[in-house]
This record gives sequence, structure tokens and C-alpha cells, in this order.
Amino acid sequence: MSYTKFLKFIFLVVIVPLLSVCAHSQSIEKEAECILQEGDLIFQESKSSQSPVIKEVTKSMWTHVGVIFKHNYHWSVYEAVSPVKITPLKKFVSRGKERKFSIKRITQGLTKPQKRALKDEISKFIGLPYDVLFESGDESIYCSELAWKGYMRALKIKIGEFVAFSTLNYKSSKALKLAQRRYGAAKRRFDIERWKKQKVITPVAMYKSTLIKEVLTSNKKADQIMVNKLCE
Repeated sequence: MSYTKFLKFIFLVVIVPLLSVCAHSQSIEKEAECILQEGDLIFQESKSSQSPVIKEVTKSMWTHVGVIFKHNYHWSVYEAVSPVKITPLKKFVSRGKERKFSIKRITQGLTKPQKRALKDEISKFIGLPYDVLFESGDESIYCSELAWKGYMRALKIKIGEFVAFSTLNYKSSKALKLAQRRYGAAKRRFDIERWKKQKVITPVAMYKSTLIKEVLTSNKKADQIMVNKLCE
């Protein structure tokens, strides 16, 4: 065997497998360092046209919520926008106002079977239209309803309570005008008394649930680095 062939043999048989092992080890280490877990809830102040109304009605900056899962080996957010879809985590964060977000997790954590069940349940809604009337059916769905139903149906975990519009700051002219406009677009009569009794699950109702704890917030620069670098 010539010296050149010998070197090639050493490279293929020894060096390449060694590099592969090192890369795999680094990948495992990186995964261990990542602060995220599947099933985490991520809250943000959306820049959508309805976000200022939701902010005013709920008196909270958290106007949108999604659920974090791995999709094709990348961290992503399953969210109800229009339609319900899977959004890369970085894109989700960049889409929020001032890139602010808060990630929360079930206090006791989730097992692997629970994470799989939750992901499967939420995946059933992929492709459905956004529910602009915030009703309770499954024909369309809004953001916090998606997260709430996923946890409730898959794991019997109730994160937050539904509240009637009458308990919110609904008297805002913005809120009423938006509701009237949307009912009109749907060719449905807007009955304000019936609408006031309608119950909804808001992002902030889930955010304030005692069943979840904060994992990280974008108010700290280090947390942005964690999401941007550790969780790829």
C-alpha cells in the first residue's frame, strides 16, 4: 500500500468516524443546554391590527400566545393566526412588538408521552382559519383557545379560566366597533347582550395561571442569546 493510500485509509477509517462522534457529542451537549422544552407556552405582544384592542380589553400587553414544539428538528411555535400554522421560533419572536416575549411552562413539567399527546392534539387544528368572533366551536380557532384546548383535551390540564366579555374592558369604542364590523362581515346580527355573555379564554388568563411558571423573558439580553444561539 502506497503512503498516499495509507493516509486516505486512516482518514476514512479513523478521522471521519471520530469527527462524526465529536459532532454528535456537541449536538447532545447543545440540546442539553437549551432552556426550551416542548409544550412551553410563549406569549408576546402581537403587531396585528387587533392587538391594540385585545390589549385594551384585557389590560395586558400579552395579546398572543403559541405552543413551542420541535418541528423537523427545529424549535417552532404552533399558533393560531390565519390559518393555524407552524412558525419558526425566531420568526415568531421577531414578529412581536419590540421582540418581547415570555415563555412559561407547566410547573411540574411534562413527560415525553404527555408532550407527544399535546403535540398530536394541537396538530389536529393545523390549517383551520382564525376565529375572528372568538367563539367556542372547532370550525375555526383563536390563539389562546388553541393552546387551552390542546392542554385540556390531551392532558386534562386547565390553564386559565374562560371569562365573559362583560367582565372585560369591553366598553371601549374600539372593541365594540371591531365586534360589530366582524359580525357584519360574517353576515350575522350583532346582539350586544348575547355577546357580553359570551365566554373567552384570553392570553393573559393563561399567563396568570398558577399552573405555569416563567422560564425566561426577553427583558434580559441573555435570554435573547439563549433563544438565538442555544436552541437551534
